[in-house]
Amino acid sequence: MNAFEKMIHFLQAEAEAPETFGVFHIIAFAVIMVAAVLLCLKFRDCDAKTYRRIVLVAWIVMVICEIYRELVFSMEVEDGVAVWDYAWYQFPFQLCATPLYVFPLVALLPEGKLHDAVMFYVATFAFFGGLVVCIYPGDVFCDYIGINYQSLLHHGLQVIIGALTIVYNRNRYLHKHYFYAVAVFAALLSVALVLDVVGYHVLVSNGMDDTFNMFFISPYFECTLPILDTVYTAVPYPVFLAIYVLGFMLVSAIIFYTSRFIINKAGSAKCSLKTKAA
Repeated sequence: MNAFEKMIHFLQAEAEAPETFGVFHIIAFAVIMVAAVLLCLKFRDCDAKTYRRIVLVAWIVMVICEIYRELVFSMEVEDGVAVWDYAWYQFPFQLCATPLYVFPLVALLPEGKLHDAVMFYVATFAFFGGLVVCIYPGDVFCDYIGINYQSLLHHGLQVIIGALTIVYNRNRYLHKHYFYAVAVFAALLSVALVLDVVGYHVLVSNGMDDTFNMFFISPYFECTLPILDTVYTAVPYPVFLAIYVLGFMLVSAIIFYTSRFIINKAGSAKCSLKTKAA
């Protein structure tokens, strides 16, 4: 092995996978929640330039960690020799990986409808994607020590930036913004479906042994997400896909309108206190 391969092998240090709701998971989740609260309190009234910089820094951290993840999963050591074989099942285009593509748009796009759309996608669909993994990591935890930290950092940043985006936009929560977010989700879902179809025919025809299932909506591989895995095997594929889309839209709508309700109530209470003080 060369020096680079030795470094990757060093970063493949292994230990028993942490348990869901075990000490490691609970401490990590608590750190993520505290970080989200502190960042929201600190930067709730920040200007657009500061908000964009925060998102950009989070994106850079996520990209560096993703590169590490891809390298670790793509190399194995056999009899002291490094063997490289890309793990297609780890291709970064799941719902929780979309911040890798959306965060730079949030940071760099000029103000306008498209910028609003990606921001509110981050505050709803991406926020949910990160939160659900932080709450229930499941098989996200593995024997690679570094990958467990990378996974929680990646999904934790989704939650933190999602929460900050909600607070940052608290004075402009309009119904249309939810539908902007849905449009972004639909576009990303469409890309995932195309990747699933093309990837299956191209990769399998070349002898791929991995599962290639972006967004877990492939017509060729079963969905492994909790609840949806049962739906996948119980109904025809078009019905499963419709339930999948409507389910994520419903959850994201709950996040959006719950946030909007809390923001409006907080604003009303603040105005009431000012009136009494006057």
